[in-house]
Amino acid sequence: MAKNSKTIAYMAVFTALATIANIYVIPLGGGGNFLSLVYIPCFFAGIFLGPVCGFAVGLMADVLGAIINPLGPYLILVGLASGLLGCIPGLVFKFVKLKSDTVKLFIAIVLCLIICTCGLNTLATFLAYSKGKTFWAYLAVRIPTQLLVAAVNFVVIGILLKVKPLTNALKFRQENVQTEK
Repeated sequence: MAKNSKTIAYMAVFTALATIANIYVIPLGGGGNFLSLVYIPCFFAGIFLGPVCGFAVGLMADVLGAIINPLGPYLILVGLASGLLGCIPGLVFKFVKLKSDTVKLFIAIVLCLIICTCGLNTLATFLAYSKGKTFWAYLAVRIPTQLLVAAVNFVVIGILLKVKPLTNALKFRQENVQTEK
């Protein structure tokens, strides 16, 4: 199978997995807080397919999730944040010159927590549903549960990155890029 065909196939699989993860979330304490594992397929798409493919996977999964299981009006800032869930790890793993994948993963998780979850998603929720509360009130409610969500995703992704058969199967693109240079 050609490299582009494999990339498209992996993007489709990651998009399907991320869509399912978007639809099936576990509510945590109300207030729009959920335990979501959508980080996992988005991070894998970004890490193994690159930041552009990672962004596309996250955005497509968010749009498909909203079409299949709408939970209210579509919030474009949430779509942007979902795309960045794939793009940010792709950029970190591509440009941060550290040998430790665990440290790179930690950096990517923290950046996604700050930019996507606490930043864009909280802003989108605030703009759509504020009802007199401030942005900081929304953020204060979201931080404890979103720290838990980030920690769970960090552990799961960290474990999966150590599964050699899985990562070897996904490294086709990185090897092809290296042989083209």
